[in-house]
Amino acid sequence: MVGDGGKSIIDGLFDYNAATPLPPAPPVTKQDDNIKEPSQVNTLDYVLQFQANKIFFWGIDNTYPNALDAEARQCNVLEAGLKVYADILKGQGTYLYKWVFKDGQRVQEQVDDPEMYDWLYAIQYEKYYNKACQELPRWGQIIPVYRFNEKKQLAQMHIYDTFWGRLEKPDPNTANIENVYLSGQWWRGVQWSIIASGDIPDQFKPWITKLPLLKPFDEAGQMLASDIKEWAQWIGYDTSGSTYARAPWHACYENRAIAMSASAYKMEMRVFEAAITINYMIGIHEDYWRSKYTDWDSNPKWTKDAKEQAVKDFQKSIEDSLVGKEQSFKSLFYSIWSKKDGNLVESLKLTVVDNGMRENTQFVPKVQTANGDILSSLTLPQSVLGLVQQGGTNSAGSGSPVREDGLSLNARLKPDRDIIDRAYYVARDYTWSNGEKKDIHIGHMDYVINTLDGRAANTGAVAIPK
Repeated sequence: MVGDGGKSIIDGLFDYNAATPLPPAPPVTKQDDNIKEPSQVNTLDYVLQFQANKIFFWGIDNTYPNALDAEARQCNVLEAGLKVYADILKGQGTYLYKWVFKDGQRVQEQVDDPEMYDWLYAIQYEKYYNKACQELPRWGQIIPVYRFNEKKQLAQMHIYDTFWGRLEKPDPNTANIENVYLSGQWWRGVQWSIIASGDIPDQFKPWITKLPLLKPFDEAGQMLASDIKEWAQWIGYDTSGSTYARAPWHACYENRAIAMSASAYKMEMRVFEAAITINYMIGIHEDYWRSKYTDWDSNPKWTKDAKEQAVKDFQKSIEDSLVGKEQSFKSLFYSIWSKKDGNLVESLKLTVVDNGMRENTQFVPKVQTANGDILSSLTLPQSVLGLVQQGGTNSAGSGSPVREDGLSLNARLKPDRDIIDRAYYVARDYTWSNGEKKDIHIGHMDYVINTLDGRAANTGAVAIPK
């Protein structure tokens, strides 16, 4: 359902922070103890699982995306890497082109078609594309949405946050996934309101919406043959053995590389707090009390509590001498005496606590390795981020290696752009179903990193794939 400005009225409901109103408690349903809620279908209890719930769980408890998000937001290396990846994926703008043959070669030729550029602007394709560039590398899949006006004209390209989406289990009769469910409240258990029928009770409709899902063939034809005004599509990486796609960096969550990277700062903070809290270990020789109080062992007044109070008073006097900003350059007096055997006895011994901030850096190489694994999972060369790979000799962010890494990265981004732009071709084939614009393709201009390495700088260059 679409409100003013082409924005769905459910857009504002998908927030999972603490301020979001709680949905009503799900109805209690009696279930067989043998019915489980796995993320994938196990053919051994196929029927039982399909009866248990209408949706495919994403993770054992259906909250795997929330777990990924919670850990990712603590890791600045991952968040920075995902942002850099998304920014490079966006490129410097969109262009239209046709394939032509020149001099025996198949090359791109840019197309100046004001009608199509106006159409892309009208359906907010750039907004969709920019959002998709963030969603795809983070989740490995995206949910494009096509919205139509009363005249069945495509009015808007939209995209939902991917972790809101859950796929419906296939129809046992056709093996097709017919619908996708969207909610920001999966982690609060709203999935239990979607019973085997797939119907959403009225009291849960503010927190869950259900959209028909395009089958992965002739999507434009499906929409042309229907009067439905909002269709969803589910596209992403092909991941064998999994209903939901996996982005490569998800492995860094599983093997705890993200936690190791993020823990470096937590560890440093704990060490820092310890360093400014406990700075000295104070040891007092037991003979000190006998020398200061000759009746320490014989007078009944020296009860256990009295002795403990004497120790606390002495401790306070020491701390008053060692701690504080008002009196700098403090000194501390304590006694030394000789025992009968001639050995000296110090009444007080101070030991500076090794707080680990001086030489305790053995964990740094492990953190660097974890950071490298995270960036590798994003296929990001460390040089592009201005980092020097461990054991490397080149300066951070310098010279032609950076430019070559950038060019290589641009080439590797092409498959991701093709996934995102599938929505363009569906929208194009729907709008121009007569085939008028079928030969017009969409492309995105790359960034080119300019460096000086003995050659003239390539200023202002924009790479358009050939």
